[in-house]
Amino acid sequence: MPKPDMNVDVLPPPKLNLPKSRGLLLDRPRLLARLTDTPITALIASAGSGKSTLAMQWATAFEGAVFWLTLTPQDDQPRVFWSFALNLVRVAAPHMSELPALLLAQEGDLVSQRFVEAFLEELRALSMPIGFVVDESQFIQNPVLIDSLVYFAAHLPAQTQVLFVGRSLAAPLLAQAQVVNGLHFTMDEAAQYLTDQSAEPPNRDTITRVTTATQGWVMGVKLARIALQDSQTVLERTTSYSTQYLMDEALRQLPSEQLDFVQRTCISDTLNPALCAALTGRNDSAAQLETLMQIGLFITRVTEAPPTYRYHPLFRETLLSRHPEVLREAHRRAAAWYAASGLYQTAAEQAHASGDSALAAHYVMESSKQSMVDYDPVALLKWVKTFPVMLFYIYPRLSLFAIMSNSDVNGDVAVGQAYLEQLQAHPAVGHLRGEILLAQAYLNAKDFPVMLDYLEQALVHLPHDALYAYILGITSLIYIVFDQPVKARDMMEAQYRLAHDIGSKATILHSLRMRIYFHLADEDFENVAKMVEEGLSLLNEMRRTLGRWALEVERTLRYEGALALSYRGELDALEQMLLPTFQQIEWVDANTLALLYCLRGGAAVLRRDSATAETAYKNAALLRGGDWSDPFHLLTQIERMRFVLRYHDVREARLWLDNLPKEALPWDIAANVAYITAHANIVIGEFDLALESLAELEQQYVARGQPILVTAVMGAAHAGLLAQRGRSDGTNDAGCHAGTDAASR
Repeated sequence: MPKPDMNVDVLPPPKLNLPKSRGLLLDRPRLLARLTDTPITALIASAGSGKSTLAMQWATAFEGAVFWLTLTPQDDQPRVFWSFALNLVRVAAPHMSELPALLLAQEGDLVSQRFVEAFLEELRALSMPIGFVVDESQFIQNPVLIDSLVYFAAHLPAQTQVLFVGRSLAAPLLAQAQVVNGLHFTMDEAAQYLTDQSAEPPNRDTITRVTTATQGWVMGVKLARIALQDSQTVLERTTSYSTQYLMDEALRQLPSEQLDFVQRTCISDTLNPALCAALTGRNDSAAQLETLMQIGLFITRVTEAPPTYRYHPLFRETLLSRHPEVLREAHRRAAAWYAASGLYQTAAEQAHASGDSALAAHYVMESSKQSMVDYDPVALLKWVKTFPVMLFYIYPRLSLFAIMSNSDVNGDVAVGQAYLEQLQAHPAVGHLRGEILLAQAYLNAKDFPVMLDYLEQALVHLPHDALYAYILGITSLIYIVFDQPVKARDMMEAQYRLAHDIGSKATILHSLRMRIYFHLADEDFENVAKMVEEGLSLLNEMRRTLGRWALEVERTLRYEGALALSYRGELDALEQMLLPTFQQIEWVDANTLALLYCLRGGAAVLRRDSATAETAYKNAALLRGGDWSDPFHLLTQIERMRFVLRYHDVREARLWLDNLPKEALPWDIAANVAYITAHANIVIGEFDLALESLAELEQQYVARGQPILVTAVMGAAHAGLLAQRGRSDGTNDAGCHAGTDAASR
């Protein structure tokens, strides 16, 4: 799905993401009139019927904003679809409310009517006619997405129209739409088109024969026009024109070098000059693509910067049915190009399409050598089910990957046991001790102590590669669960050193995130800032190969960097660090986004900006939900209470005390709960209870070996308590605020 350029200034009424028109378009007022007054319209017809061209003419003439969404099979996910729609509308209304994006971040692919209604409310606020074109609508198959679109269509604001364009449309949506069919050319339209597009207009008899033989099929008439460029007699001898015949005639008109170019590049749904150069071995791919654009029939420019293109589906289908040996070679070249770019999974897909399973397995293994920290268990499981048995003997780790992916996706111990037996039966079993131990760790994933024992044994036998680094990370996390921070830190430091030794940038990023976690606990903010800078620099080098994972890593790094800056009181730097994380917030993990809002709220508190702080904490609470037993939600409440208790809010203090969680909490959350509880008791005048909470807080920090923090926080908190105890009327709570500020810092 092509994404809008968010940096372009658009004057109203904007026409966003419309495909580029090619050549002269035939005016079709009889059809356009049927698209004018209907809120939901469906242009549903076979490929080559002129649907998109007609929709483009409607969008151009529409007196208002038009948002064009061209779908691909990968866009059949609620979060993907609605994120695209949100981003388009945001270009036209940059100051729109954050609520729809917040709800989408919270709900993900489980979008609710609440999100759709929030989005509709923003559309109503635009105060202009609005049109949506959903092109390639046949790809809408997800039931949740269909339900959300049905609700959207049923509650459209006034002056809003939706145009579905495709080869089919889901029945619930089709039931709400007026279907416009009869897109074929009439005799007069065919005559007008052939006359306008031809240097030497054909005679009336030829026009009649073409229109009759094609039955007015728009693509058929266009293909006939190309054939007529060569000789009218070609068509005059023919009484029935099949798609294959017309395509063959169109291809015959291409010069041999262009024909070779399109044949070698048709293997990819989306093209760019660099990929085409690799597929053809030519250095003029950009010029060739533009030349094809000038023909005005076979190809569409999808995006301008960087330039990407897409062949017409009928044209591509015809090419894919010809010269299989050329296609196999093109797939192999594509595999090599993607591998050289570090995109090993895509390289494996291209190798598999060439019929070379061994090469596909090679690229899968190369991917595992580069990084395991961001591996996709679903994709890995697909591969291990695809590969023939002999490849498991060539690459014995495939059996291990089968166990790992089955465990992560299905939790299927029986299938994993079968692969373990296959691994143990390998001729080189004597060299696979580490892999076997790791497999046994995965088969015991529900028993952490047993799993940890197997992992530690595996580390003794595994070579020091990306898989070893991956296991170091898992082991470190388990030690955190077991509350053994020293061992957890040692494992993560070892992973960081190994990642540098093997040159795995993705693993360096992963270990940096955990190292930052430990240094934050030590309040080593100077080193945190250095590590965040290192991580962001690495991220910029490898965005293309990381895909979506890059977004998650950047947000985590920026959150941690901003957290360090907040402790140091560097508010301007904090806000600059946070700013990029709030762009396209619907893609941010809801928990991470809530923490980002808490930081924004904290900065506003320090600036005494109560309105911004309240909004930020409100957004954070929305993302967390309302369950006080959820530690993530509790973190939001802790940050919010730091703000509201500064203003001696008795009602909020009692609400906190009434909702205190009863179950055990992680030490850092428990310490924060104890502090806020003490402060809440001070606000309502329960000073003895406040002292009990402060004593509990002191024990937490002493147990963690943080005497400096104990001295600063506890000294200020006790001073605040004593000051407030002497003035229980609340006329002077400066000492209490001093304690709050010290604890916040």
